[in-house]
Amino acid sequence: IFHQLGDIHIQRLAWKEAAAAYDAIRQLSPEDEKASLRLIDLYFKQGQDEQAMQIVDGCVKRYAEQGVPQRAVSLLRDLYEAHAKDERLRSRYVDALVATRDIDRAVGALDAWGESLLSVGKIAEGIAVIERIVSLKPKNVEDYLALLEQLRTG
Repeated sequence: IFHQLGDIHIQRLAWKEAAAAYDAIRQLSPEDEKASLRLIDLYFKQGQDEQAMQIVDGCVKRYAEQGVPQRAVSLLRDLYEAHAKDERLRSRYVDALVATRDIDRAVGALDAWGESLLSVGKIAEGIAVIERIVSLKPKNVEDYLALLEQLRTG
């Protein structure tokens, strides 16, 4: 019944009321994935990013404990795609990829992140991302080392 109530509130764009319904579900059934996902989305929509990230972290931890890290990767990928500007989601997505030893996708995600930072003049942040790429030792690590040198010497 709470799921239906939450869905009705979402349809009415009554996000606060919908969040209350899904929070009630989580109180009764903390592992209810649908309620968690809806609540994450609602919290982001309301600008309550910290609350959303707490639920994200709880889901990722639960997936790790259940031995299904690919579910964490999927969750974080979907959230990152929906909220691309949130660097915490991007970082957690990369962490999940590394944890599942999907280094090529982790490097790809980091590369895109670094490029976006450098394109808006955030050199120090871009360097930090490229250093993380180097730490993963991709096949073309020399290219990233050269880029680092170029950025550091200006």
